[in-house]
Amino acid sequence: MTISGLCSVIVAVEDINDNRPEFVLDGHQLYHASVQENAANNTVVTVSPPISVRDEDQGENGVAGIQFSLRPVTKENDSANTTLDLPFVVDDVSRQLLVRYSSDSDTLDRETRGSYQMERGSGAEWLAHRTRDLEVAEVVVVVVVVVVVVVVVVVVVVVVVVAAAAAVIAAAKNDLGKGLNATAVLTVTITDVDDVAPRFTQTGNNSFRIPENSEPGTQVGTVQAQDEDLIDSLVVYSLKGSRYFSIHPFSGVISVAGSLDREASSVLVLVVSACDSNGCDNKNVTVEITDVNDNCPVWNCTTLTFPVIEDQGAGSRLGNLQAKDPDQGQNGEVEFYINDTIALRFIDVSSTGEVTLKTHVDDSDLRRDGQESVLSFPVYASDKGSPPCATLGQLKLDVSGVNDNPPQICYKGVCGVTEIKLSVLDKSEADTVIGQVEARDIDTGSDGDVRFLFQSDTDGVVELFNISSSGIITLAQKINLGDLRQNGQLGEPSDQSNNNTMIVSLIATDQGSNSMSSNATVLVTVVSSTTDAPVFTQFSYQMDIPENSAAGASVGVVTANSPRGTQLTYSVPTVGHTEPFAVEPITGVVITTAVLDRETHAQYQFVVSAADPFLPAFPASAVVTVRVTDRNDNIPEFTQRYVSVDVPENDITNPVLATLRAQDADIGVNGEIRYTIAGNQFSGSVLFALQTNFQSTLHLGN
Repeated sequence: MTISGLCSVIVAVEDINDNRPEFVLDGHQLYHASVQENAANNTVVTVSPPISVRDEDQGENGVAGIQFSLRPVTKENDSANTTLDLPFVVDDVSRQLLVRYSSDSDTLDRETRGSYQMERGSGAEWLAHRTRDLEVAEVVVVVVVVVVVVVVVVVVVVVVVVAAAAAVIAAAKNDLGKGLNATAVLTVTITDVDDVAPRFTQTGNNSFRIPENSEPGTQVGTVQAQDEDLIDSLVVYSLKGSRYFSIHPFSGVISVAGSLDREASSVLVLVVSACDSNGCDNKNVTVEITDVNDNCPVWNCTTLTFPVIEDQGAGSRLGNLQAKDPDQGQNGEVEFYINDTIALRFIDVSSTGEVTLKTHVDDSDLRRDGQESVLSFPVYASDKGSPPCATLGQLKLDVSGVNDNPPQICYKGVCGVTEIKLSVLDKSEADTVIGQVEARDIDTGSDGDVRFLFQSDTDGVVELFNISSSGIITLAQKINLGDLRQNGQLGEPSDQSNNNTMIVSLIATDQGSNSMSSNATVLVTVVSSTTDAPVFTQFSYQMDIPENSAAGASVGVVTANSPRGTQLTYSVPTVGHTEPFAVEPITGVVITTAVLDRETHAQYQFVVSAADPFLPAFPASAVVTVRVTDRNDNIPEFTQRYVSVDVPENDITNPVLATLRAQDADIGVNGEIRYTIAGNQFSGSVLFALQTNFQSTLHLGN
């Protein structure tokens, strides 16, 4: 008899972790996220699509037991990058991607760590670190690993026979295993923040060269700076250090902005700045100004005078010409030449400026040929530039003759006279003018400077007369015919009975070292006085007139009286008269006949006469002295046109650089010179006002 029973058997089928978790990508190939490079620690990073995982197992074998980890994608067998620290974590509960730094000093720096790129291989991935690329966004590619680490038990209800249950349990038990995992690729893009200042790409100093004649706007060169940021990376350039250059604010092109002068500054250092909103970078730029032939030679003295002695032999060295050119190289090399045909007869000028005499020069021959004793020629100082630049100077040969010509005594326009006849009224007063002579000597300098003196064998005769340097003969004292006869001062000592003439020798002597002289006999006849002869109110007249007065200007008035009341006629003796003056015949007004120049001739002396037409043999004479007063008609001239001073840089121990000298042909306040350069304006000393650390040229003008 079979007895059976019925019971309910509840079989609990325990879940084993036999299903892998799966990422839910909703059709996407991978996860994408982006975060700013300056994100703070624990910043939540938005992932697209949101991280989602499913697992068919239950409990901790399923979704509840999922843990997340991140590792870089690595190339197969490449262990170097497996230890790469990633600044991200995925929260197991919220499944949010978080920024997580290993230390407080860490940061996401897009410029320091460039883009990360995933590359798939045979069953593995590789994470490559590459350099910064400013054209594309940098990304971090990571792999999200999902691991189930806890067994999930699933309880089910089934009806089975007892024999079958054990096998199932065993089977179930045997299926218990380790946690399973799944992977997905997460690409994190590090977005840019403007946190880096621009940097110049060139190292060291930039150097450029440009000619000094470059026009404004000419490009000198270009500087470049880079900003590693992707946003707000506009770089703005500026420069300081010179007003002669400018820089384009965006391209970095440096251009000429003003007139350049290499002679003033040959090297300029510019400070160029490249800036954005986050800061600036500075760089020194050196600009060398190259030379062009923009300066002509400058004479040390525009008029050079060399003394020449008339018996000086051919081949004699007279001196050297000097000029300087501030340009460089051949542009600054100076050579000299003459092309005047007359000058080439007398002198030779070498290219170095040495002046030598080619032939014997006779001062007397020059004068007899109607030439001056000072020969003046044009001479040129030229540089060797292409094309060359030449400056005109003046070369003078001051031919000083040896004293080989005696002076000649001239009277009434005739030179070389040996006898001069004069007359004077009896009882004439001292200072009465009785005549005028002239001396001529074709020698120059002191050799042609002639002085007069009287000599006589008769006692007391010489003391009766005076003669001025201009040859005007006057009485030294009042004369009386009776006294002269009684003193034996008339005629020759052997014959004085009926002689009313005083005899005196006039000696003309030059002032040369080997002086030469000539003489003439002066016969002064004493005429019986007449009360009807005209008489000047003064024996001599002093008059002044400013220089540069026009011809015909009035100088002064001379006056003579006639006892007879006759209209007198005034005149200046024409014979031998060379002074630029005349006298109105009726009024006695002295006038000029030419424009006067005080610097050429400061004083004149001449004789005027007043004659009674009824007594022409007894004219009255007086001496007129005219002083030419100064006008400020000459500019100062430096004795040297070009001054070069070498000064050690950073040395101010001696504040006086140089002492300049200038001359002014005017006199008095018109000739006082004041120097306008900073310093002592009366002494001409240029003071060192600034500490020097560069070479410069100081140009001075009148």
